[in-house]
Order: sequence, then structure tokens, then C-alpha cells
Amino acid sequence: MYRIIEEELNAWNNEKNKKPLLVLGARQIGKTYTISEFAQKNYSKFIYINFEAKPRFKDWFINDLDVRNIKGYIENEFNIVIDNDTLIFFDEIQACEEAITSLKYFNEFMPDMNIVAAGSLLGVVLGNKHISFPVGKVKKIHMYPMNFYEFMLAFNKKTLIDKIEEAYNEKKQLDVVYHKSALELYQKYLVLGGMPEVVSTYLETDSYIRAIEKLDGIYSDYTYDMKKYTSRNEFLKVKNCYSSILKQLMKENKNFKYNIVEQGKDKQYFGESILWLVNANITHKSILLNNIRLPLSFHTDDYIFRMYLSDMGLFTKMSNTELNLLLNPCYIDDISGIWHENYLACELKSYDIDLYYWKGKQESEIEYIVVLDGNAIPINVKSGKNLYSKSVEYFMKVNNDTPYSISVSPRNFSFTDKKRNIPVYASFMLAQEIKNNRFKDIK
Repeated sequence: MYRIIEEELNAWNNEKNKKPLLVLGARQIGKTYTISEFAQKNYSKFIYINFEAKPRFKDWFINDLDVRNIKGYIENEFNIVIDNDTLIFFDEIQACEEAITSLKYFNEFMPDMNIVAAGSLLGVVLGNKHISFPVGKVKKIHMYPMNFYEFMLAFNKKTLIDKIEEAYNEKKQLDVVYHKSALELYQKYLVLGGMPEVVSTYLETDSYIRAIEKLDGIYSDYTYDMKKYTSRNEFLKVKNCYSSILKQLMKENKNFKYNIVEQGKDKQYFGESILWLVNANITHKSILLNNIRLPLSFHTDDYIFRMYLSDMGLFTKMSNTELNLLLNPCYIDDISGIWHENYLACELKSYDIDLYYWKGKQESEIEYIVVLDGNAIPINVKSGKNLYSKSVEYFMKVNNDTPYSISVSPRNFSFTDKKRNIPVYASFMLAQEIKNNRFKDIK
């Protein structure tokens, strides 16, 4: 399966003075497979070290961080001479904190060694203040569950992708046959999500039941990680916060409220739990903007935010919605809009785009604010065919220098001077444009 992170791995590999690479991401998103495949394609020798599967490897690091000795231990263990054509992969590195620290010394004293490290709860471990993190000595990149672009490629829909890209770039409607096909595949994505094992199981068996069994296992693994990497008391708080996210999004005011998780509790009680979920990369956090002046990160209210699940398959599982309803493209219920909203959060984050939202007077709100062509652009998420939005009208009125607004909905493409509608299945094109726009016309 093609993953967009391969481009970042190749870019790192082509750097003249590359630092050790840290790949952060949740469990079961394909880090090990993708990095291993990359190694096989680009290096003649590949050394795989998993600190969870073989804890004895930790002994090389616990009492001695002299990287020359560590290199010798590795060569002796694997009977391989490490040279420029060797890639070393430290997997589940969060299980050996000393190995994380060693990356600094590998960078300083053995800069020619090619090292990639990854871990399922790496973000959580790095959040611990006592960890000696090699600041400035490593390169960090994030990996996420498969987005819809990767999902379409897994289903061998390259022609459909080309047609969507053409419609987006030429600002025209997609042929109705392709539009219908894309919506049907999108419904499938809402059910299966982007966990590679779930997707591959469906492709192999053509069975939603078999695929969802894999999804159930991943959910159990996530719950186990919450228990393993927290205290008993903190585990309950983290799990309850995670379980409350759909309920929070179903409220008219979708801001995350601690007292919905447990009556009478506040940020002081649950703050560390939210941080754990974000650092574990199993949730995405969208922050309220005080205003839309650039840069957006300077104008946030960090105490007011929304939470989204990082995988649509897990979102659907936790919703307990009947599959035969979800697989109907015409199905609409009280939380249909939340599906699209959570989906767009996943699409934007898969391209490392920060999430912000806006609330104004008269109960107006915009689900996402992004930066395009030097402007803060509102994105309104719609679940039905009616694209009119009082919130967008109000936003454009109070921010009258905003050049246009964007809606994301199940409807086909439409473009006017002030409004653009992007079909939900084409959100990957919007995300690519936002990401590429950061360095537009800059060498």
C-alpha cells in the first residue's frame, strides 16, 4: 500500500547531513511496514531492532551511551558490518528511553549512520519531562492512518483520483458517474477507516465483518495502551475522556466540556488526560480562534477546544451505528454532519495542517479556518444538499476582506467568485493545496 509519508522518507534519505529520523504516530497505522519497505528499497542492509519484542536489546543502552560500543553490540548481534548502505530501525523505541537519548550521540559522533526510530506511544513518552530528548539532533515527522487518497489507491482507483484532480484543478463538476462512484467509496471509508490491517483484511476477504473484527482488536490495543502507560487513576480518566468525544461532538455546543466526562470536574482534573490522548496521536485537537489575523497560532484561546478521533473506522465503531445504514449514500441522521466534520479533521491532519475553528455572535460558527493565498479562509462542513449557511454569511459580513468561503459536502464541485463547494471525497486535494500553499513562490 502506498503511503504519502514515503515522500518524506525519501526526502530525508536524500539529505546530505541527515539526522536520525523519529517517526511519530499511533499504533497500527503502518509505521513498521512502511519503514521496512522503504529500507528494503533503498539499502542493501537492514537491521531491525524492536525494544518491545526483545527487551534484552535495552541492555546495550542502559549503562553505556557510548555509541561506538552500541554500534559494536549491534554488529555482533546481527553479524553485519554497518556502513553507509545500512539502515538501522529502532522500533517501539518508547520502550527504551535511553535509546531515545542515544540518538543525540549518534548524530554528534556517528553522523554517517542511517537511523530511523518509531514508536506507538512515542509522543506520550516524549511528553515526560524527565526524558532527555535530543533537541535539535533528530528530525521528527508524523504518520497518520490512511487518508482517503491512500484509501483510493489501495482500492486501485487511480483513474478516479485522476478525474477528481482534474475537476478540482480545472474548477469544474465531476462527471456524475465518477461522482457517484467516489461517494460510494467514501461511505466505505467511513466504515473501514484508515488502519492498514483493516483495509487489507477487507480487500482480501470482501467482508466488513472480518474487517471490523480487526478494528475491534485495534480498539482493545488502544485501551490496553491507556492502561499500560498511565497510572490506574489516570487510566480511567483518559479512557473516559476518549469515550466521551462523540457525545461531546453531538452537543449543539461542540466545545469539549470536562463536566460531560464527569460532573463537577474541570481542566485541573482532566488536563493531563487530554494531553495524553493528543500525544498518543489517537485524537486530534482543534482550537478556538479569538480572531482570524495571521498567523492563526497567535490568536487562539487554548482553553476552549474540540476533540476528534484520529481514525474514521474507530469513530464509526464507537458510534454504534448500523452498517447497512452507513453504507447507504443517502443516509442522513442526527450525527451525519459530525461524520463529515471528523473526517475532514483527519484529512487535514494527515497533511500536518493545524486545526482551528471560529465562533461569532448570533450562534454562528465555522468548523475550520485555514490559510490559503495569505488569507484566513472559512471551511463550512455540510451533510446535506443545501449549501446555504447563516454562519458563513455572518463570517463574510464581519470579515469582509475574506476573498471566498469553502464548503465541504456530499454535493458535486461548484465554484463562484465568493463560494466554492468541494465534495467530501476531494478533501485531499484541498488539504494538498493548503499544505503546498505554505511555500508558494518560495525557493
